[in-house]
Order: sequence, then structure tokens, then C-alpha cells
Amino acid sequence: MIKVTLVVGFLYLTALINSKPIVPIKDYIVKRKEIYTSDAPAPVAPFNQGIQINYMLYLSGQIGIDPKTGHMILDDIRNQTYQVLKNLEAVLNATGSSVDQLAHCLIMLTNIEEDYDIVNQRTPP
Repeated sequence: MIKVTLVVGFLYLTALINSKPIVPIKDYIVKRKEIYTSDAPAPVAPFNQGIQINYMLYLSGQIGIDPKTGHMILDDIRNQTYQVLKNLEAVLNATGSSVDQLAHCLIMLTNIEEDYDIVNQRTPP
């Protein structure tokens, strides 16, 4: 019997695109842009890969799907983690950002006792 552990995703992730000067509220215009890239898997539910609002980027959750094949990585948590990080990096790159700009990341695991240390060994690609 093969035990399958799934990295549910980096459900909520915030990345700073640029640092810009603070402007008075009366001069503040909200610009919203939906983010899609073919270098990351298409969402499996009705949401965007990311939303950019002015200079903030909010990424949707990612799971270990290979965008080239459309198949889920099922062999082990290390490979799933690597694929999730590659997917997140692809969405960040599509906006001109990078993992160096991340401000917050939430990781959800199906088996935190076994997988926490393994997932945290991996640094972003």
C-alpha cells in the first residue's frame, strides 16, 4: 500500500512587488490585475493564480501538479514540495517578482508530524 501525502498548498501568500512611496488617500487609485501563467498549473477551482492590487501580490494556493503533464506528483512529500515551490515561483516570475520578495506564506499539510521537517528542508528553487 502506497501512502500518499499531499501538500495542500501555499494557500495564502503575499509578495511585495516594489516598494513605492506612500501617497495620500485622496490620490490613491486601486489597480487590480488578474495573474495567469502557463508555467504554473491552471487552477482546479474558479479562482486566479494570483491577483495584483497596486504593488501587492496575493497568490492562490498551489498543489504539486506538474504544469507540463497536468499530473499530480504523488511519490513523496519532497517532490511535491519542490513542485509547489516551482509553481509558486512561476506565478511570481509572471509578475516580475520573486521568492525573495515574499512577506507571508501559509503551508497546509495532511500529516504535519511526519512532513513538517521534510517540507522545511527545501528552500525555494
